[in-house]
Amino acid sequence: MFKNITLVSMDLTNFKGVRSLHANFGKVTNVYGDNGAGKTTLFDAFSWLLFDKNSANESSFSLKTNDENGNPIHHLEHRVEAKLEINGIELSLSKTLKEKWVKKRGSSLEEFSGHETKYEVNGVPVTMTEYKSRIQELVDEKAFMLLTNPMQFSMAQGWKERREILLKVLGEVSDQDVINSNPEELEMLTSQLEKHSIDDLLKITKQIKSRLNDDMKIIPERIKEVQLSKIDPIPGKELLKEKKKLQDRIFDINQGLKYRTSLDDQRLSIKQRIYTLEGELLKAKRNATERQETAIAGFKKKWLEESLGLGNLKSDLTACESDYSRNKRQLERIQADLSEKLTQYKNQYTTVFNPSDDYTACPTCGRPYDADHIAHTRDSLEAEFNRKKSQVLTEIKSQGDDLRNREKEALAKDELLRSKIDSLLKAIDEAEQTTAEAKKEYEKAKNIEIPQSEDITKVEEEIKKANEEMSTLTDDGADQSLKDDLKNLNAKIEVIDRELAKSGINDRADKRIQELEEELAEKSEEFVRAQQTEFAVEEFMKAKVRLLESRVNQHFTAVRFKLFEQQINGGLSETCEALVNTNGSLVPFKDANHAGKVNAGLDIINTLTDYYQTSAPIWIDSRGEVNRLTPTKGQIINLYVSNDKKIRIEQEA
Repeated sequence: MFKNITLVSMDLTNFKGVRSLHANFGKVTNVYGDNGAGKTTLFDAFSWLLFDKNSANESSFSLKTNDENGNPIHHLEHRVEAKLEINGIELSLSKTLKEKWVKKRGSSLEEFSGHETKYEVNGVPVTMTEYKSRIQELVDEKAFMLLTNPMQFSMAQGWKERREILLKVLGEVSDQDVINSNPEELEMLTSQLEKHSIDDLLKITKQIKSRLNDDMKIIPERIKEVQLSKIDPIPGKELLKEKKKLQDRIFDINQGLKYRTSLDDQRLSIKQRIYTLEGELLKAKRNATERQETAIAGFKKKWLEESLGLGNLKSDLTACESDYSRNKRQLERIQADLSEKLTQYKNQYTTVFNPSDDYTACPTCGRPYDADHIAHTRDSLEAEFNRKKSQVLTEIKSQGDDLRNREKEALAKDELLRSKIDSLLKAIDEAEQTTAEAKKEYEKAKNIEIPQSEDITKVEEEIKKANEEMSTLTDDGADQSLKDDLKNLNAKIEVIDRELAKSGINDRADKRIQELEEELAEKSEEFVRAQQTEFAVEEFMKAKVRLLESRVNQHFTAVRFKLFEQQINGGLSETCEALVNTNGSLVPFKDANHAGKVNAGLDIINTLTDYYQTSAPIWIDSRGEVNRLTPTKGQIINLYVSNDKKIRIEQEA
């Protein structure tokens, strides 16, 4: 149920220098007085009566009446009594602060021993607990402060408390609301936001990018280390030539043996045949290996070229999508600004000349001016009004024309970028298929074992038969010197064979380099995915800003709220700052003039009034600086600075 609280009357006795004052209040009440006459004292008394604080929400303040030297006058009662109406039902409240003086035994003088406060509700004495309970039933203290002072919300509250109140009143924005506002770019975050908050997800993504970036720096160094581990190329051809010479010498020695028995001839013949067959076998195996390595290298080169092209296309797409998103946001801002300018133009165009009656009478004595003077003054005011109105309309139209030109440029850019994105998506789809096929062919080529060719098998069988035939022959006592020479020559051939075997070191190094290059390609793809997630998170945060500020600001007319600030590092930090429309531009509440602050505060009070379902007396200080007030549901008490030495109170009809 809506609660309408109005102040009917108030009586002050010895309160902050006011010895005695009775004040009646209406729907709109004007309080006049010189500086220091006690206008704000009325508001202080009202706040103290309810909450033991002054109008600035301070509990430590002096309410006693002082003498000419600034010292409190003792033995006085400081009393405030007020009559309120709550939905037409009258409620009387009073509070009295008294000093306590006692005489100690043996002394004729009284000594000050503290204070005591007495409370009454509807003329009935009550305890402090009962009194505060009755006030709490009437209205919450924090809500009451916000509803009675236009400056309270934006000047006396910290930004965190302001933000908490706004979100409590108007509602928070859920992650799903943000995703639904831009599903094309943010849908990918749905499953991840089920596990992590948006802030944690951004931290995790940045950590992944940092780790991958470190890995992609380390892997090339590892490849370089493996490259350095490779040995100088083995002079295979020279070693084979040397081996052939040694084999020829062995052959010559065997030919030059002094004994020519049939056994020696057979052994020599068999050995020569074995040497020849071993040379043929080595050559056949080397040719087969070279053919396979050549084929694999071709497949690998094709796959790496396709992967590089795909990566370039994806990078182009990311950059193009980023340009598209920025242009789209710019277009939305331009269109919003254009709509706002149209509204401003319509509002300004329909504004009519409606002056107050201040110019019809002398402000000092109240004597009405003659009709000619009034007509002349009205014509001057109306001419000045029309001049300013025309000037504002011209300025708004110029701004609107500029916004339309920018909108046209943004729409053209939007169409160009969408066309480019479609082309890139099609090219990426084709490149992904081509890359996948190239990688599949490469993997297939790596895993194919070289089939044993018939010529290799045939040569191996012939070598085996020759060795078996050799084993059947027995030595009949060849010359020992020749045998020693043969032994030395065979030892040299073994050394050459070991050198030839070292070529496997380089083969293993090449295999490891290939593995590292594949790992680098995988991490590059993972890094691109992390970049895409990071971009989506940043877009999410910006979308939340737009959605939350839009949801909050639609509840206000004269004020807008900035709920986030752009940081130097590109991130966003929470805040809550009221912005006041001053001559077509938004300025922070603290930088606005007094009239702007008052009307912005009344706009905020209107929204809070609807939320708390309560209207209360609104005290407006320095009312003379405000030409027009934003309409409100609550009672208005205007404090005017005038030449009156004593407070003068008038109720408007």
